Amino acid sequence: MRPAKPAEASELAELVNSVYRADSHSQGWKTESHLLAGPRISAAQVARLLADPDTVLLTERDERGLTTCVQLERHPIFAYLGLVSVRLDLQGQGRARQVLAAAENYVVRQWGVYEVRMTVIGQRGELIDFYERAGYRRTGEREPFDAGDVGRPLVDDLYFEVLTRSLS
Repeated sequence: MRPAKPAEASELAELVNSVYRADSHSQGWKTESHLLAGPRISAAQVARLLADPDTVLLTERDERGLTTCVQLERHPIFAYLGLVSVRLDLQGQGRARQVLAAAENYVVRQWGVYEVRMTVIGQRGELIDFYERAGYRRTGEREPFDAGDVGRPLVDDLYFEVLTRSLS
């Protein structure tokens, strides 16, 4: 995986939106379309992330375009991980675990950070289960859900679960 380039902002937004907002009848196992409506991220939001010196979006591509991405945000003692996206036609092949491994390797080698944190919508039990199988653990912390720029809630009482993984 390699860091994304600013010229890829629109393509990155398209990939993330296709994964997170795929309709619930599609093959996308990570879809949030039953919980949130509207786009997950805009090209302008991606461009802001790419301009942040403490944020990197790692990507892969094939002859058809972007295949995967993951957002990493550097903090003093941990890295925040988000926007894990695998193109719908490539899901179910172990790619998400490869993305996680590449992200974890990056934060250790590039930033010298040995803890990764993420937040997952608490109602996404199957997604939390996936991350637990990948070595992440629930911290017991919950954060309030603020839709902000990530869509319009379709259900009440959304919240975030905080998960962490030690890389040491």
